[in-house]
Amino acid sequence: MLTSVHEVLAAFTVIFLAEFADKTMLATVSLALLSKKPLPIVLVSTLAFTLANIVVVLCAYILRLIIEQQILLIVSSILFILFGLFYLKFKPRETRQITYESAVSAFALVFTSELGDKTQLSILAMALSFSSILNVFIGSVLGYFALNVLTVLVLSKYVKVRLRKLTRIIGLIFITIGTLSLIYLLLK
Repeated sequence: MLTSVHEVLAAFTVIFLAEFADKTMLATVSLALLSKKPLPIVLVSTLAFTLANIVVVLCAYILRLIIEQQILLIVSSILFILFGLFYLKFKPRETRQITYESAVSAFALVFTSELGDKTQLSILAMALSFSSILNVFIGSVLGYFALNVLTVLVLSKYVKVRLRKLTRIIGLIFITIGTLSLIYLLLK
């Protein structure tokens, strides 16, 4: 049996690796890079991740009875396509500003994307097998937060891209993620 510290570290590591280059990480990092102050976006994203995973840890059984996972995945895919189209039309100012809309976008994207995601399934599996659900929850949230903060810090320091180009890249990434998710669901 794992000790409490080992359970937290195991959950941290699993989520850190599972979220690396995942659609929720891409959403968080891209929105954070568009902001003059990226930390609030990362915090809002972490809040959405936390709330989505409280739901899965406490109510997974009930949600699966009420809402089919396929529907959650379709809604998430459509949201990515819509946000991608928004980014293609978005005309940013060169001064990066955090806006209410970017915080709401981060929350909505992360919350809906996490519902039924592989990360949630990993958290559920750990919560069922580890001795403490709290250890799993703490490690998972810390792993998610650490990955996003680290990625935003590295990219904002070393990657200098004009905002218009960045928004187009983000839009295309979101549309690609949403489209591939829908194709996968249809072929499944």
